[in-house]
Amino acid sequence: MECLTCLEKLIIDECENILSLPLLPLSLKELALISWKGSSLPENMERLTSLQKLTLQICDNILSLPTLPVSLKKLKTLERILFARGHGAPNIP
Repeated sequence: MECLTCLEKLIIDECENILSLPLLPLSLKELALISWKGSSLPENMERLTSLQKLTLQICDNILSLPTLPVSLKKLKTLERILFARGHGAPNIP
């Protein structure tokens, strides 16, 4: 995603073949993962200082979240993330 330096919104919806995400562009303002099969978010999530909205919906394979950016204003639908497997709650600023 190095060439997508102006990307502001990314929605991945029921893409079964996408199991991991590359480092996301710093310009990203909104990220939505719906019925996503990946197990972890990119390491650079904290550095996404433009990110304002993160939606995780039916992402049953995510066991924990990385540190999220302080710019985040809206975090939606975490009820299906499996923290019950002994993993702690996300570090949300």
